[in-house]
Amino acid sequence: MKKNYSLTLLLFILINNFAAGQNCPAPSIVLPAASTSYSISLLSMSAGSETQWEIIILPNGSPAPTASSTGTITNSNPYTVTNLEQCTSYDFYVRAKCSESENSSWTPRLDVYTSIPLVLPIPDLSVCDTDNDGYATFDLTAHSNLILTGLDTSFYSVAYYKNSNVIGSEANLIPNPESYINTTPFQTSIIVKVYSTIERCVHYALLNVIALPTPEVELHDATLCFDPSTQSSVPHIFDSQLSDTDYDFEWSLGNNPIDGANGNTYSTTTPGVYSVTVTNSTTGCQSTATATLLPSSTLTATATTNNQTVTITVDNPGSFQYQLDNGPAQSSPIFQNVAVGNHTITIIPIQSACPPFSISTTVTLSDVDFTFEKLRFSPNPVTNSLTISNPEAFTGITISNLLGQIVFDRNVNTTLHEIDFSNLSKGIYLVRITVNNQNKTFKVIKE
Repeated sequence: MKKNYSLTLLLFILINNFAAGQNCPAPSIVLPAASTSYSISLLSMSAGSETQWEIIILPNGSPAPTASSTGTITNSNPYTVTNLEQCTSYDFYVRAKCSESENSSWTPRLDVYTSIPLVLPIPDLSVCDTDNDGYATFDLTAHSNLILTGLDTSFYSVAYYKNSNVIGSEANLIPNPESYINTTPFQTSIIVKVYSTIERCVHYALLNVIALPTPEVELHDATLCFDPSTQSSVPHIFDSQLSDTDYDFEWSLGNNPIDGANGNTYSTTTPGVYSVTVTNSTTGCQSTATATLLPSSTLTATATTNNQTVTITVDNPGSFQYQLDNGPAQSSPIFQNVAVGNHTITIIPIQSACPPFSISTTVTLSDVDFTFEKLRFSPNPVTNSLTISNPEAFTGITISNLLGQIVFDRNVNTTLHEIDFSNLSKGIYLVRITVNNQNKTFKVIKE
């Protein structure tokens, strides 16, 4: 609901000018009943029984009328004066007509001005909130031309104020309305002040500013699955997870839009870099997500066991869940306190046409592993380089993230090695060291 603030001038003029012997008293109160850009209505409250009044309207600051001055006689109360100039001050004088020959004295000067003609209500000002935190940067002046429609901009101006109980307080003036950041999330109201630079007239109105949500869409990198029975790739389905009734979609391969690809999902067997631009059908706010689809291959994974901790590493990019025996699926590839014995781990691809697959591992109890007793790695957390040392030469280093994606894999033959972490994203990584066909896995935090 929009509200328009207008400054209403209520001037009460109390008249006590009964001269000795006067039988026709002047109106006791005269006030403006209404004011528009081009008219003013006056309401007279009488102390006598007169049914006619004489009204004189003069430019502001003119000499007061005399007893012999004549004006417009009317029996209308209120009486409306039309064809006035906008944003202009006028002096009004009223006297009662008690008979054809008997008048009261003129009331004191009543100073009234016409208002500013505005196009109201002011439309809402909306901006797409790119990070959906409820705050955005608004150009409050975007509607200035509309607000000043029909007005001479050399005489009229617009100012913007924070909404408060004191309308138009200079303490609440917004100094940079072209780059205003809302202080109340999602929606707030701004006071718009339209005023004349040469006259006293002013008009206040409300401007609602709204931070509109941006579509939240995410695509995941994936690998095409190979179906041995058909000797072909299984179509991969990219799913935006958004409704096609509320959003519009445009899919692209590389920089080229795909003809006819305007649904909330897209199925393909062609490797490449895909993107989808999602537009809110109502607000027009949009966002884009990108993912890479790699050529088809057989999904493989390995299990590393260390002190009853089993760590799964998937050799293909993608998003997966992991299930130990018949237990619940989890997003972490690490299982701790696994019972001694043989186990089956099922790897479940997410947002992929690839079927789940399983690998086996055996957990055994053993004495202290002297091979890695003096293994050292630092610093942890790491920012740029991680240094690994071990008295006995290690032959392999593999680093994976918590999604099971391998980000570093190298065969070495050294007791000291330095690994560059500077280009890796912040997060937790699993570093697996191989010595004499034995593996040791430890966590490293990248800051």
